[in-house]
Amino acid sequence: MKLFKKSVLGILFSIIAINTYAQFGRGKIEEIEAVQKRKLIVILEEPRESVIKKLTKKKKDSELDNYKAAVDEYNAEMKEVVEKYWPYKENGFEYKTYKQVQALKKAKNTKFAVLYCISQRPSTFSSGYASAEGLSWTWNIKEDSEDRDYFDYFTTMVVNQIEDFESTPIYSTPLPDIFPTKASLVFGINNTKSYFDYRIRKKKNGEKINQQEVADNQVKENAPKLKDMTLLIRKDLLNKELPEASIGTYYGYKFKVATKEEVDNAIMSQQEQTGYIVILPTVVSNSNTNYIIYMQFIYDAKTNELMAYIRPSTLSMMGAAQIGGKAGKKTIEKNNLEKFTKIINGKD
Repeated sequence: MKLFKKSVLGILFSIIAINTYAQFGRGKIEEIEAVQKRKLIVILEEPRESVIKKLTKKKKDSELDNYKAAVDEYNAEMKEVVEKYWPYKENGFEYKTYKQVQALKKAKNTKFAVLYCISQRPSTFSSGYASAEGLSWTWNIKEDSEDRDYFDYFTTMVVNQIEDFESTPIYSTPLPDIFPTKASLVFGINNTKSYFDYRIRKKKNGEKINQQEVADNQVKENAPKLKDMTLLIRKDLLNKELPEASIGTYYGYKFKVATKEEVDNAIMSQQEQTGYIVILPTVVSNSNTNYIIYMQFIYDAKTNELMAYIRPSTLSMMGAAQIGGKAGKKTIEKNNLEKFTKIINGKD
């Protein structure tokens, strides 16, 4: 794994300013426009020899089958999401492995843009992140991700030009799920497009726009629409101390407790009159420690527009930064549902 640091000021600004569109964007306008015009290479995963050898040696055939199935599932879902949601699909796609892209870069290829996901983990003894070559799989990655402990590792989507592959990305964003669901992949691609659009409007077109204001205006316009929509709440994101039967006490409108698959299907089918909750972790690296900020969002399944968001208080984020802790909630609690209800009613 490679160790690197991200701009603390950029990350803090993105969190405090609700800048979900530019989590870690550093791309120049000419680089963004190059990505928009190029054919896209999507990196697919391969079963890792280290995992295969370990499971084969221990004669864990069922676990080996589960591991290979998880890799195949991720690849199939990545293809499905990219071919539906990548905004520049007219340029075409190619699918390659991480090592094949490394070889193309070594050969000085400059014809492609690259989209891929990587596993990252906060450094144990200093600030910064260790980054794997692609996704660092274990046989039970899907089960491991249920704990959502992003201090162990998390997943990031990366977009870059092939000549800058493995260097500072044009754009990258953490994904809501460690094992990427379709919803997570759509989230990453949607944020990529929003970041590109914002940068071009601001830097090239000279528009005087502020991302905080853009987000707040979206919420002001869209949040009241949730009164007539069904909110999908993923069962695995519910706090264990929040009984499903009590949700209606805290959330004032129509909802449904759903599986990951139901949320994925709603997004991929662009289901009308449906919203869904996303919990996004951001691991922040400052000068001497790492800490985690959790933010909660509601998106429209049909349009993927932002409808509402909840962020931790500035005080709690400052406290997390001092002790290397966490700010915000990594599960859905009653206070979050009450907060969303207030936002929908225009009282927050």
